[in-house]
Amino acid sequence: MRIGLGRVATLKILQIYEIGPRERSYSAEGVGSLALEVSKRLVKRGHEAWFLTGAAPGTAKEEEVDGVKIVREELMGAMRSTWNPTNLKFVRQFLFPSAIMRRFGIFEGFDIYHGHVYASSLVALMLGRIWGGKVVTMIHGSYYPIWEEIVDRKIEAEIYRLAERELATTLAKWGDAQIHTASYFAKMVESWGAPRKKLHVIQSGVDVERFSPRVKPSWRPSCCPYVLLSARRLVRKNGLEYLVMAMPMIRNRWKAHLVIIGDGPEMGKLRKLAAEMNVGEHITFLGLLRNDEIPGLLSACDIAIVPSLIEAPGLFLLEAMATAKAVVASRVGSIPEVLDGRNGVLVRAREPKEIADAVDYLLSNPVEMRRMGQRARETVERSFTIEALTDRILDVYRSI
Repeated sequence: MRIGLGRVATLKILQIYEIGPRERSYSAEGVGSLALEVSKRLVKRGHEAWFLTGAAPGTAKEEEVDGVKIVREELMGAMRSTWNPTNLKFVRQFLFPSAIMRRFGIFEGFDIYHGHVYASSLVALMLGRIWGGKVVTMIHGSYYPIWEEIVDRKIEAEIYRLAERELATTLAKWGDAQIHTASYFAKMVESWGAPRKKLHVIQSGVDVERFSPRVKPSWRPSCCPYVLLSARRLVRKNGLEYLVMAMPMIRNRWKAHLVIIGDGPEMGKLRKLAAEMNVGEHITFLGLLRNDEIPGLLSACDIAIVPSLIEAPGLFLLEAMATAKAVVASRVGSIPEVLDGRNGVLVRAREPKEIADAVDYLLSNPVEMRRMGQRARETVERSFTIEALTDRILDVYRSI
């Protein structure tokens, strides 16, 4: 820790996550993009911030982005071959610590080693203990309550549950602080024996300048007067099949078109389901887009939908709210801590009819829909900005 002008303590911070941004600006990957954006704000506050990640195809081994030094480590081509912004593969998590240890000496001298999710948190713990820095681990939600729904075998679900329970608790005990973006999982980790004083709940934040009702709308389908939008990884936990199932009911009442942004292992299943339900022509799958393409698409839509089975809440929910869009979201995880019924509509998960009814209510009440979007924007400005997130993380750093 160094003392700068006015005797204000400045920190040297290493953010660690296996999937870092592939481009110089914004990525399609949520956790990596969030870690980079926080790092940029730390630099603006006078701190030194590095981002340690795994290599990706077509990227430099080292580069600087807005004052943040990004270091991408490789292990015999394994990091590049396993880079996937929609799926943090087990083999990448398993090999990432070995990739770091090849050059662990260059990571000496940091005040804070901040790991995101499990493997990167183990790397942070390893480096922090080797070099005498403080260790912060950050868990961005958990699938713990629904593992049996997102893997094919019951025994596999139990293995994942056991692994999460042991890893989260051990990291909390051995590290200096553990940040959770979801209060439901923080409570579970505490019940498993993690020290309460080490647990901090800090929900995510977004850039309210990039995501704003002032953003110029970009593309929207010309076929229909109403556009619904969901930007999610196409994985089971995000519940997109229930949104597709809702489309026939929505189409019976409104000329609405659904736009889905994202990619993942469920893409084929969702396309097949849309065709079986005779709504294929009313759904556009845009695939994986860069995060900087999302603001214009959000600005162009009428309603954003988050049909998740569990959620921290995710960045897309906050991005939609910041854009002053009315949101329909599942009443799961920590979403009810953000949406209160006045700034968005909550529905039961796995209930297509409730999604359709919520869309019907909003489109039938355009004045209330606009007011709901305005309240959503106010909620984000008050509590969920990227600047507020950075300040809260800095408070944790300083507390240790």
